[in-house]
Amino acid sequence: MGWTWGARAWRAASFEAPFWFDGKSINEALFCDDFFSRHRLVYINGAFFTPDGRVTDELALRGEIFEELRCCAVSNIPRKISNILELMKLAARVEDLPPEQDRIHVANGTIFQGSLKSILITVL
Repeated sequence: MGWTWGARAWRAASFEAPFWFDGKSINEALFCDDFFSRHRLVYINGAFFTPDGRVTDELALRGEIFEELRCCAVSNIPRKISNILELMKLAARVEDLPPEQDRIHVANGTIFQGSLKSILITVL
């Protein structure tokens, strides 16, 4: 019985694997490093934060991880995503958010350093 050209073989032949995938398994720590190199995330007080603010929907983050794993993961994808998310929490954990020197966050937006001067002149 001969070998047939299946979907998996086609995918392997036409696919350049990311460095965190060795052809059989996903190295979760390397995946996290790669993900963090493209996404600025920190984890503090039980939540992820980006430069734009708190990540309120962890499902969206799971979806992004899934899209990146889709090419390599074959089985137990939800568990793999959960494992990666837990590892990301450990890797991105910080004690306190670093302050941004050029802005002030207020309840209804952000005041940037240059815009504060023009606001004060307008009010006075």
